[in-house]
Amino acid sequence: MKQHITMAAILERGGRIYLVRPSPSAPWELPSGPLPPDVHDVDEEMDRILQRLGIEAPAVEDDFLQTHYFPADDGQVVYNLYAPSEWQGEPAPPPGVGSGWFTLDELDAIDLHPGVRRAIREASGLDQPPDRSAEILAALGAELEAAARPAPPASAREAGLDVL
Repeated sequence: MKQHITMAAILERGGRIYLVRPSPSAPWELPSGPLPPDVHDVDEEMDRILQRLGIEAPAVEDDFLQTHYFPADDGQVVYNLYAPSEWQGEPAPPPGVGSGWFTLDELDAIDLHPGVRRAIREASGLDQPPDRSAEILAALGAELEAAARPAPPASAREAGLDVL
């Protein structure tokens, strides 16, 4: 399965969340960008994404919230979400990109990826993340059970059977 890693930030000011819109027909989204394949420091990449927007977040390495997984046509999106606790600057999107500040109540009324909406609502404490502990424990139990099962012998001779 192919994975697309995206770095995104929740910028909040005065009870409003900053969103961008790459084109008038595109859905709104958090300021974000892909993690290039040759980059291994995700915090540094999040810093670069914010700096391109005109934002300085001095402690972004401490501001990672969680990772969400969204289905994609050719695999899945690994969505690493940050919420800078301190940031300075005035967000300035690139030319042709729309932007705006939205209250949490307004998020339900705008065109926004459902997974991004859920991530913002969970980060804001409006929704609880789904409890997947039973699913995880079941998968772990199946893995442990499979690992404890003796492997079948490679041949009858190895099994101690008389071979004619």
